[in-house]
Amino acid sequence: SMLQQQQQQQQPRYFDPAQSMVGRQQDAFEVYLSKDAVSGGRFGFANVPSSDGRSLLVTWVDDSGLLGAWNRSHPDRAVREGDVIASVNGFMDDSEGMRAQLQLDAVHMLIQSAGGAAGGPSRLTRA
Repeated sequence: SMLQQQQQQQQPRYFDPAQSMVGRQQDAFEVYLSKDAVSGGRFGFANVPSSDGRSLLVTWVDDSGLLGAWNRSHPDRAVREGDVIASVNGFMDDSEGMRAQLQLDAVHMLIQSAGGAAGGPSRLTRA
């Protein structure tokens, strides 16, 4: 059935290509933004290429943009300054190609959380 196929597709989180890019295991999560949802909407974040040119770093999030709205709706998958955008619409390892995708009206991003550094709760419990 369709449902079983979907469950099978969702299961192998271990094979996430973004996780192989990071030496330490970090939280990776997906973000979907579409400008159709809000007329005249903007994604509302700034980014810079990483030093190796293979990913993008989030440098600023506008609370009034679509990403700010996503963060309020998905606090467990909120994007913060310092987080890494590992892929955009399937483009990875190429910051320029990823930035070109960000010009489109809809984006599917894979985010690598920087952890608790930017004020979000870190999942590490300290003894």
